[in-house]
Amino acid sequence: MERISYWAKRIENLLFEKDISLSDDVELFLQLEGPDCAYYFVDHVTHTEFWMDPLDTDHLSLSPVISTSHLSQCSILSS
Repeated sequence: MERISYWAKRIENLLFEKDISLSDDVELFLQLEGPDCAYYFVDHVTHTEFWMDPLDTDHLSLSPVISTSHLSQCSILSS
Protein backbone atom coordinates (compact mmCIF):
# COMPACT_ATOMS: atom_id res chain seq x y z
CA MET A 1 0.00 0.00 0.00
CA GLU A 2 2.86 2.37 0.81
CA ARG A 3 4.46 1.84 -2.61
CA ILE A 4 1.18 2.42 -4.47
CA SER A 5 0.57 5.57 -2.42
CA TYR A 6 4.09 6.76 -3.23
CA TRP A 7 3.60 6.27 -6.98
CA ALA A 8 0.12 7.82 -6.96
CA LYS A 9 1.53 10.91 -5.26
CA ARG A 10 4.48 11.01 -7.65
CA ILE A 11 2.18 10.92 -10.67
CA GLU A 12 -0.05 13.56 -9.09
CA ASN A 13 3.02 15.80 -8.68
CA LEU A 14 4.04 15.22 -12.32
CA LEU A 15 0.55 16.16 -13.48
CA PHE A 16 0.81 19.37 -11.47
CA GLU A 17 4.30 20.15 -12.86
CA LYS A 18 3.11 19.58 -16.43
CA ASP A 19 -0.05 21.62 -15.77
CA ILE A 20 -2.28 18.70 -16.76
CA SER A 21 -5.76 18.64 -15.27
CA LEU A 22 -7.98 15.58 -15.43
CA SER A 23 -11.74 15.32 -15.27
CA ASP A 24 -13.56 13.19 -12.73
CA ASP A 25 -14.22 10.70 -15.55
CA VAL A 26 -10.52 9.74 -15.70
CA GLU A 27 -9.12 6.87 -13.67
CA LEU A 28 -5.47 6.13 -12.95
CA PHE A 29 -4.29 2.51 -13.20
CA LEU A 30 -1.05 1.60 -11.41
CA GLN A 31 0.89 -1.65 -11.58
CA LEU A 32 4.00 -2.23 -9.50
CA GLU A 33 6.89 -3.67 -11.51
CA GLY A 34 9.81 -4.34 -9.19
CA PRO A 35 11.04 -0.98 -7.91
CA ASP A 36 9.18 0.81 -10.73
CA CYS A 37 5.54 1.35 -11.51
CA ALA A 38 3.68 1.17 -14.82
CA TYR A 39 0.63 3.38 -15.24
CA TYR A 40 -2.02 4.55 -17.64
CA PHE A 41 -5.11 6.71 -17.47
CA VAL A 42 -8.55 5.63 -18.65
CA ASP A 43 -11.09 8.19 -19.82
CA HIS A 44 -14.44 6.51 -19.20
CA VAL A 45 -16.33 9.01 -21.37
CA THR A 46 -14.26 8.45 -24.52
CA HIS A 47 -13.28 4.86 -23.65
CA THR A 48 -9.60 5.59 -24.28
CA GLU A 49 -6.34 4.94 -22.51
CA PHE A 50 -3.62 7.58 -22.38
CA TRP A 51 -0.38 8.59 -20.72
CA MET A 52 1.15 11.91 -19.68
CA ASP A 53 3.77 11.76 -22.44
CA PRO A 54 3.26 10.78 -26.07
CA LEU A 55 4.06 7.13 -26.86
CA ASP A 56 4.32 5.43 -30.21
CA THR A 57 2.64 2.15 -31.09
CA ASP A 58 5.96 0.26 -31.07
CA HIS A 59 6.49 1.18 -27.40
CA LEU A 60 3.01 -0.14 -26.59
CA SER A 61 3.50 -3.36 -28.61
CA LEU A 62 0.62 -2.46 -30.93
CA SER A 63 0.46 -3.16 -34.64
CA PRO A 64 1.12 -0.21 -36.96
CA VAL A 65 -1.90 2.01 -37.62
CA ILE A 66 -2.94 3.93 -40.69
CA SER A 67 -4.32 7.04 -38.99
CA THR A 68 -5.13 8.59 -35.63
CA SER A 69 -8.79 7.59 -36.01
CA HIS A 70 -7.68 4.01 -36.70
CA LEU A 71 -5.58 4.09 -33.51
CA SER A 72 -8.61 5.33 -31.56
CA GLN A 73 -10.64 2.38 -32.83
CA CYS A 74 -7.88 -0.05 -31.79
CA SER A 75 -7.87 1.46 -28.28
CA ILE A 76 -11.65 1.12 -27.98
CA LEU A 77 -11.57 -2.49 -29.13
CA SER A 78 -8.85 -3.46 -26.69
CA SER A 79 -10.53 -1.81 -23.72
